[in-house]
Amino acid sequence: MSNTLSGDAPSGAGLESEPKLSGGTGLRGRLNTIIVLVALGIVLNAIFSASLKSRTSTEMLKVGDNIPAFSVELLGGGEANLSAFTGRPTVYYFFANWCPCSHESMTFIKKAMDEHAGDGLAILMVGIQDSSSNFEKFAKTHDIKYPVGINGGEPFAGDIGVRITPTTVFADADGVIRGIFVGKIEEYGQIKELLNNIVAKTTQDTAA
Repeated sequence: MSNTLSGDAPSGAGLESEPKLSGGTGLRGRLNTIIVLVALGIVLNAIFSASLKSRTSTEMLKVGDNIPAFSVELLGGGEANLSAFTGRPTVYYFFANWCPCSHESMTFIKKAMDEHAGDGLAILMVGIQDSSSNFEKFAKTHDIKYPVGINGGEPFAGDIGVRITPTTVFADADGVIRGIFVGKIEEYGQIKELLNNIVAKTTQDTAA
């Protein structure tokens, strides 16, 4: 899947060419499983995109637009809304448990939060197009300590114009969008500048 970035033993006679497999296990079995999971993710993403489009005509917001008002129910209880993140640079990560790319991108989301732990960076994980129990499984799989929205994510995603998972939105302390990354994060460098931008903007405003 392409990403969209917005913002400032040799073989010989008598040797088997591949390992023997039994009962669908082994290398071939694992490869088949991976292929099925990837295909499933693509299909579910397509269904999700069509579903969102049927509920809203909103085009994806752009750099310079404001994060819209929202309210999501959090894993463990309570709610999160826009005012809870006012005054802090914030990463909004839209994910689904069935989406392999959502899982694979978490390495870099967690690195971002660790690297900017002293910069006041906040994050809201927003679960979409899945069940509350699956959002909880995702959080446990990645040992997530950040707020995880388990209900109300679809309306919020629709208002921003999110079409696929994962989608990562970077907003400054004023709630202004400074960057959007659509799709799997394959290396930290793809989001590093966006993170630095929202943190630097907050630092400049505070100094002024």
